[in-house]
Amino acid sequence: MGGRTLTRTGAVVGTPGYMAPELVRGERVVTPAADVFSLGCVLFQCLTGRPVFEAEEPAALLAKILLQDAPRVRELAPQLPESLDDLVARMIAKEPTDRLPDMAAVRAALDASVGHRPARARSPVRTAGGADRQRAARRLRRAGRALGQRREALARPHAAHRREGADDQAADATSPGPRSMIEALETELASVHGARVHRCPTDRWC
Repeated sequence: MGGRTLTRTGAVVGTPGYMAPELVRGERVVTPAADVFSLGCVLFQCLTGRPVFEAEEPAALLAKILLQDAPRVRELAPQLPESLDDLVARMIAKEPTDRLPDMAAVRAALDASVGHRPARARSPVRTAGGADRQRAARRLRRAGRALGQRREALARPHAAHRREGADDQAADATSPGPRSMIEALETELASVHGARVHRCPTDRWC
């Protein structure tokens, strides 16, 4: 920077090109919005490569700060996003009430304008004991699943056997046995053909 941008002792407190209008007017009550204005001037120069206000003499520079509208960032750097342009314009507004109130508001607005997302909180570091408990829990779950599968495999043959036995019992209850079938046949033959069936001496049917 040239010598004319440095603060001069006994003249104006502050670097002229970065002073807020209320400081130039000599107001006694100054809020954090004055620092917002100064930071906005720095940000404007970083983005565009030139100061917000330029003049050969300090008095002319201060007059521009009071009276001249500040240029927009996109007038000099059209490739920049509009959100960033609007942010800088709010920071270097003439009236303190038109600016962002403090640096916390500037940071929040800057994060929003560039699409910044807060970093996610890292997962807590797992201790050795915690890792061992997790491994043991996984082993228990696997063992439980294997045991359940083994029980199912063992239960299937028994269930099938029980079903087969139940089916056989039901068939026995509803179907005639060998002897009752022969007796029915004997009755049928006697009634239709007049035949008789005699038992053998060995209690077998002949």
